[in-house]
Amino acid sequence: MILRFIFFFIIINNAVAVQTMSAINIYSKEEVPVSVAIVNKLSDNSSLLESIAKIINEDLNSIARFKAVHRNIDNLPNGQEDLHLMLNNFTSEKIDNVVLLSIATGSKPNFYVIKISLYDIFSAGTILEKKYEISSTGDRKVAHIIADAIMLSLIGYEGDFNTKLVYIDEFNYGQKNAIKKLAVVDRDGYNQKDLASSSGLAAINPVYSSAKKSIFYSDMTNGTPRINMLDIVSGEISDLSKTYPSLVSYKLISPGISADGNNLAFTILQGNNANIYNLDFTTGQFVKLTAGGLNVSSSFSPDGTHIAYTSNVGGKPAIYVMSSNGWNPHRITFELGHYMEPSWSPDGQWIAFTRILKNVFSIGIIRPDGRDERILYSGYDAEGPSWSPSSTQIAFSFRTKTIKKFKIKIIDLKGRELRILDTSGSVSDINWIKI
Repeated sequence: MILRFIFFFIIINNAVAVQTMSAINIYSKEEVPVSVAIVNKLSDNSSLLESIAKIINEDLNSIARFKAVHRNIDNLPNGQEDLHLMLNNFTSEKIDNVVLLSIATGSKPNFYVIKISLYDIFSAGTILEKKYEISSTGDRKVAHIIADAIMLSLIGYEGDFNTKLVYIDEFNYGQKNAIKKLAVVDRDGYNQKDLASSSGLAAINPVYSSAKKSIFYSDMTNGTPRINMLDIVSGEISDLSKTYPSLVSYKLISPGISADGNNLAFTILQGNNANIYNLDFTTGQFVKLTAGGLNVSSSFSPDGTHIAYTSNVGGKPAIYVMSSNGWNPHRITFELGHYMEPSWSPDGQWIAFTRILKNVFSIGIIRPDGRDERILYSGYDAEGPSWSPSSTQIAFSFRTKTIKKFKIKIIDLKGRELRILDTSGSVSDINWIKI
């Protein structure tokens, strides 16, 4: 969202013709959805088990790779013959795999053991078998964990069901009394929670470091932008410039953290320029990486060797890539429009971006070397793409002409809409994380 303020005058003065691009299929062939039946036994604790089964079913059906159905049975199969009979009941529905769920009493009061058995329907072979002990309120989390395990077993990579999205939730959007809260929500839209809040401009640009178990974000509450660190374990908030006094006199925005947690890239505002610096946490030293123009939105490559960022040194906002020490800065986007907010995929294969062509906002992806640019979504307003931990989905904030409040949209790499999350306020600055 900060980019709208920084680049607003550039967009106004350099409007270009609108070019419409539809979503492009980035795969060589269409995937065939994997069919799965989620089956649970009706028992004394059927409500808890039923809830888990339904959540797993919903998770798998929320992405295009699965076609799941939910079924109840009266009794668990007793022996291989019963198992074969149960599995054969699904052949007429053209189902290839069956997930059998059962529940037992746990090791302490109000705790239960959930057993999952994943079978191949034709061979009756066991693909996966696991047990999880949970409390009576742990249905959603264990269901997401089980859905991830099913996806890993059947497709070969873990899903993003047990993940969260950190974002800015803004109330009184667009008004002088707007309140921006640092918030978090589960990938399925449940468990929305405020992490920090204040009045005025407040928090923007949150990024999570799993290495440091902390969220770094810009805080503009007092008029001078600074970068804060929120420890998600203790809940304590610290001002980075108090830990590193050499930063205290600067206006700091747009943090980006390396995967190992050793380096923090950020932008310092100085007059008409905005340059990227890197803070090495191991030495406490920070160095300038760019020179001249407006340079923001640092995103480290997964291996920490490169940084993607937005710069207008070529005349308009575009995506650039440089070595993490500032060497060899080079532009990778050259099509019409203004390119902003790069986000490097966790697998290192893609950089997502926001593109603005006059009245059309788009979310796209491009290879780090500038090849294979694809637009996945275009609409009235969209911004701030963030990759899922598996690099298979992208979340961004969007709104329509009739709905002014920004919501969260999740798409896959074919541009297919997977989910829309409607939070309390208006959403911006999404960062998809796994804790």
